Amino acid sequence: MKNIDLHKKSRNFILAMLQLKVCITALLLFATIASVTAQDTAKQLLKHQLGINSTAFVKEFLSFNTITTVADNPYLITYKYMMGGNTALRAGLGLRILSQKQSSTTILNVPDSSLINYYLRIGYEKQFTLAKRWIGYAGCDIRWEYEKSVSKTTVVPSPTNQVSTITTKNLALGAGPVLGVEFIMTRRLSLSAEGALLYFYNEDKMTVEDSRYPSLTTSDFSARNNVAFSFPTTIYFIIKI
Repeated sequence: MKNIDLHKKSRNFILAMLQLKVCITALLLFATIASVTAQDTAKQLLKHQLGINSTAFVKEFLSFNTITTVADNPYLITYKYMMGGNTALRAGLGLRILSQKQSSTTILNVPDSSLINYYLRIGYEKQFTLAKRWIGYAGCDIRWEYEKSVSKTTVVPSPTNQVSTITTKNLALGAGPVLGVEFIMTRRLSLSAEGALLYFYNEDKMTVEDSRYPSLTTSDFSARNNVAFSFPTTIYFIIKI
């Protein structure tokens, strides 16, 4: 099992590194094209800022947060619209899909599982100068997050396989203050990191089904509140246009 886990982590790490390389290359290429085609002036305000999460690939290896899948920093793409007066509207999108399917049908009670997460945030921030190449910002976000996981366990052998399915859905709505810092590399490229203190209202629903006894399907519902803090361990590559 240890060798399998190490193999899976190595494969995930390599895929994440390739994805990161492609994203950074695309950003740099886009920045080069933008810098050539745009007519820059000293007073021109670059109103649009696109960012990409560059630390998603280390998520399985580093765990600095006390927050799990609902309240950490899972946003792969971010956007800011500068309104003037050092204020900005901000947004973020995230998506995570995981799937595990067993290749063998000779083992009893072997589960197949899938997981999908959607993340959305919108907010407002105020920026302020810290030093020549450093900018700080403070603001607040409203966040919506959805998670669905399915686990199917098949009991063999035949004549009729029994499939037990457990479906879990989580819906979270929250808000909280955000504090971040940005390092300016060039006029159009920068790096940023931020932390947040978040309050969430969560609704959880779990459904258990058995293929042999569909009338015995059960559903459980629960609601909860939680407050969590995320450290500024996620680095974003930012391009301004």
